[in-house]
Amino acid sequence: MKIFIIVFIISNALIGQNPKYPNSVEEIKKSLEGEWVLDGDDSNEHIHFWFSEKSGGIEYKDVKTDMIIDDHTIVEILKDERQIFWIKFIKRLSSRMYSIQLLNDDYFVFRGEWQDVRYKKIKTTE
Repeated sequence: MKIFIIVFIISNALIGQNPKYPNSVEEIKKSLEGEWVLDGDDSNEHIHFWFSEKSGGIEYKDVKTDMIIDDHTIVEILKDERQIFWIKFIKRLSSRMYSIQLLNDDYFVFRGEWQDVRYKKIKTTE
């Protein structure tokens, strides 16, 4: 029994559980707001998450040219009956939904189609 508890505690620590992990859809939205960059990517593409009372979205921006590449993606945050948070990206002709694995002051990780996708926060929306 003691071994099981130790393994459980270590596995939760390795997964990246954070005591500051948001507990509600509104807290997730607040934590996501701001500018992010794909962790380890040297491109000039930043994404900006924004949320209002009725909707949310993403703007993809090339910081070198200060041009918005795409601002047509709608974002929804959902919580299922198992208390798992999901992020749903809705484009004109398709939508995709991914489970949020980690969200804290510095990083946002969601389970992509083939692997986890990790973003690093570079600017908070005020």
